[in-house]
Amino acid sequence: ALPVRLTAFEWRVLSTLMLRKETVVDRRELLDRVYEYDADVDSNSLEVIVGRLRRKIGAEMIRTIRGRGYLLSAAPG
Repeated sequence: ALPVRLTAFEWRVLSTLMLRKETVVDRRELLDRVYEYDADVDSNSLEVIVGRLRRKIGAEMIRTIRGRGYLLSAAPG
């Protein structure tokens, strides 16, 4: 498999999800981790980062849990 190139923001989101695999990580927690408590964050930016990650590692690996956050699956599907 080829290495996957990630931006700093993508790495912060993925590493946070990896540390809590199979657990829902709250959107706010991910935003705080990515932007280090910068209050002026576009609410859509996390979705953009997650979308790019899905394209790079496989869409089935990151699940959206409506109204809560995201979950990294150990197994696809």
